Amino acid sequence: MALKAPNVNDTNVPTGDECFQLAGTFFENLNDLSRENQFNKNPAKNADVVKPLVLDQQHLIERQKADDQIKKLLQSVHTEQEISKIPVGYYMSKSGVLMRKWRHPEVAANEEWLVFHQIVVPSEYRAQIIQVAHDHAMSGHLGVRKTRDRILRHFFWPKLYKDFFTRVGLPREVQHGSRFKFHEGLFSEVLQTLGIRQTASSAYHPESQGALERYHQTLKNMLKTFCHESQMDWDKGIDFVVFATRETPNESTGFSPFELIYGHEVRGPLKLMKEKWLTDSPAEVNVLDYVSDLNERLHKASKLAKDNLLKSQDRMKKRFDQKSKERSFQTGEKVLVLLPVHGEPLRARFSGPYRVAKKISDVNYIIDTPGRRKTSVLFHDVDVGDAKPIKQHPYRLNPSKLSVVRKEIEYMLENGIISPSHSPWSSPILLVPKEDGSQRLCIDYRKVNSVTVTDSHPIPRLDDCIDRIGNSKFVSKYDLLKGYWQVPLTKRAKEISTFVTPDGVWACNVMPFGMKNAPSTFTRLMNIVCKGLKGCGTYIDDVILYSDSWQSHIEQTKDFFERLKSANLTINLNKSDLGKASVTYLGHVVGGGKVLPKTAKVEAIYKFPVPSNKKELMRFLGMTGFYRKFCPNFADVASPLTSLLAKKNKFLWSECCQTA
Repeated sequence: MALKAPNVNDTNVPTGDECFQLAGTFFENLNDLSRENQFNKNPAKNADVVKPLVLDQQHLIERQKADDQIKKLLQSVHTEQEISKIPVGYYMSKSGVLMRKWRHPEVAANEEWLVFHQIVVPSEYRAQIIQVAHDHAMSGHLGVRKTRDRILRHFFWPKLYKDFFTRVGLPREVQHGSRFKFHEGLFSEVLQTLGIRQTASSAYHPESQGALERYHQTLKNMLKTFCHESQMDWDKGIDFVVFATRETPNESTGFSPFELIYGHEVRGPLKLMKEKWLTDSPAEVNVLDYVSDLNERLHKASKLAKDNLLKSQDRMKKRFDQKSKERSFQTGEKVLVLLPVHGEPLRARFSGPYRVAKKISDVNYIIDTPGRRKTSVLFHDVDVGDAKPIKQHPYRLNPSKLSVVRKEIEYMLENGIISPSHSPWSSPILLVPKEDGSQRLCIDYRKVNSVTVTDSHPIPRLDDCIDRIGNSKFVSKYDLLKGYWQVPLTKRAKEISTFVTPDGVWACNVMPFGMKNAPSTFTRLMNIVCKGLKGCGTYIDDVILYSDSWQSHIEQTKDFFERLKSANLTINLNKSDLGKASVTYLGHVVGGGKVLPKTAKVEAIYKFPVPSNKKELMRFLGMTGFYRKFCPNFADVASPLTSLLAKKNKFLWSECCQTA
């Protein structure tokens, strides 16, 4: 707020203490800052600034009597006895100032704890009061309703609506966000020492601290306005902006935060003006009576705040329901989803359409969004040199398998995994059983792979990936969600990836399983994403993070997630283990300096039936060979079994074979 200093030659302007000058008061620095910003923005416009506010009581009384609007109110003035019995009315103070009394409708007539005595303001002072209540840095540039409520605590005039860390003791509990800085050692130690319980809000559930989130929105708007006016020294006024929010009555509760905590109003700019005009000093109150009265006021204020909050919530719900419609979606329907714009958290736009995978409740759904998560780091290409297109016919399928194939094709079409094609290339498909009994659709790329130029990018060794973990105390394992399907294909690769079914020809839009160089491409992708990340190991789509301290492990995880976000990759949380002492990684249990075989695999080896032919024996040796490092001299121990696989030897199971 910029105020023009009085001209000493102007006889109409009182001098000395009669003028409301911020200089020389605790507003001095803030006022100098505001005045400088106002005049720097537009010197010509500010040449004629609002006159200084005269805070002389006799001058106020004269202006009240001369004001045309207030003259009408003087006819309805009540006596002191009459005004004490009615909730709203006008009366004269002992010093002759016209006042207005307003009592809350739910407060009894004999109670004065929620009664406001407002000065009736003449027309010439109203602009300055609004300026102090709204434009001043300690006012916060709040909205119409909040500014009005602040003014009504001290002042009133006809048609008012148209003119427009701890001081409260240690808390028992502190609720905060789930960011790492709230959980770090120093902050947690201080709270623990002071006996304060920490409660973190749920991730992606802002409703757990909805009032605070709404307050942040209001505070941001106030700071934007203040920073616009005080671009160079905006940080000096943050305390004043926060003061403004605490002094202003809340729309939901009906009380300001200061009143709910202290049980009385604090001395802000508006109350300071009111005290200047009302020179009558209040009568002294006994300390015991004051404390008793304060407790009673706090209790009643809390009750009224709860009632007002319920009414406000009901009013907001009705207002929201007027424009809202009940919508329900069924599984399989396609919907548009409002998602934040990447890199711009304050913006959002509709994406889709996406298919509804599952309905959880009346308002919560699981949406399939596979098309959103394709990396842009690299594309998979297939180089076949000068080879001619290879055309193959589809394999024959029985009716039950054909129905499975059709469902898989429909799913991949809906999610953009494949698309119809007219390519001269075609490879057949087949169904491979999974561990859970279902079947996986696979493409037979053997002939395509025979003419594909080999990618020389190395695949890491299993033993090296496991040995790197060492004595790490904290281990996290992540599995990428259908990792191959997150890698797009080049135009040439799409034509070569075409496969054929009894119902048509389809081209892959993303990297399929079974292609010769697919593991090398995905390994190259993960090496690019995780390059320079300490304590990180990758094997195709399996990623492991390991460290010796919890704090460094959290930092690793945060960095890893940021890299995944930048690369537009998605992990499968159902197959991931976060922050554990040991995890199952590449068929082994690793962590804490130990490497153990997987219990389920060991039980499968024990329960394997006695082989009856060479083929079954090869299966058994394949299972045991995976864990050969846990068996000293494995080759010597298994020699009776490997000798049976020789072509010249007949398959004859002996006691030595059983011992081996």
